[in-house]
Amino acid sequence: TFFLTRPLQALEENLQFITWLGMIYNTYWTRLAYMTDQETVQTELEDATNESIKKIKDLLDTHSERSGNRPGLR
Repeated sequence: TFFLTRPLQALEENLQFITWLGMIYNTYWTRLAYMTDQETVQTELEDATNESIKKIKDLLDTHSERSGNRPGLR
């Protein structure tokens, strides 16, 4: 219903979500590319993965909260 009544707002919100998701994804892979110390790579990998998972969960929470506030979806 929301997409039919306010398509530009729905598109804008989804584009913002995709953009932030892309930034998290790119940051994760950039961190992986710079992991060069074999002694600490496992710890660094675990930290990067956990941080990315937390950021994705936060992003999903924010997105679902905003989606829940849309008119006509209650």
